[in-house]
Amino acid sequence: MSIKNLAIFLGSILAMIILFSLVVFLSNKINLIHIRVASDRQFDFLGILLLFIMSLVVAVVEEIVYRGADLSYLQRKFNPWIAILLISIFFSIGHVQYTGVLSYITAFIFSVLASIIVIKTNTLFMAIGLHCGWNFAYSYNNLFFNLDSKIIPSWGKLFEFFEIGILTLVLLLFLCYYDKRVQTNENRDEK
Repeated sequence: MSIKNLAIFLGSILAMIILFSLVVFLSNKINLIHIRVASDRQFDFLGILLLFIMSLVVAVVEEIVYRGADLSYLQRKFNPWIAILLISIFFSIGHVQYTGVLSYITAFIFSVLASIIVIKTNTLFMAIGLHCGWNFAYSYNNLFFNLDSKIIPSWGKLFEFFEIGILTLVLLLFLCYYDKRVQTNENRDEK
């Protein structure tokens, strides 16, 4: 792993943790959710470290399976957008622990984001970093805080709209950054 890939990986983790935590904080400020510290949980370094390791392992395994193997295979059989659509459906269905439609939409959008990142960058590092950061921030906030949110019957928690918004924002920012970077490199090559 090069220094550049390590920086991309760690930066992706940190960016997603900060972004997710910021949305939790803002959601609390506008009274969409009510944060209460879970009284039965203790903030200990080992627990947080184990939570991070678990988030990392899950992210690595899921990204290797869904984006490393399955997406590569589907890209050889179909055009990239069909491959992204299929892998995102499989990824969403693979998260059977979710309840409510919004959770599956969130997983689908995350999969689209991760798939586009992998296709555009030709590496799993950023996708693994974002996945790890998302898993860690989500687990940390749900484990140590009670995030009381309004529930829409059959759809899920209202807070999940913010999760969908986070992922859509990250996707748009990545696409804008990547397209600008490609254009800059093309202009440099022409000179």
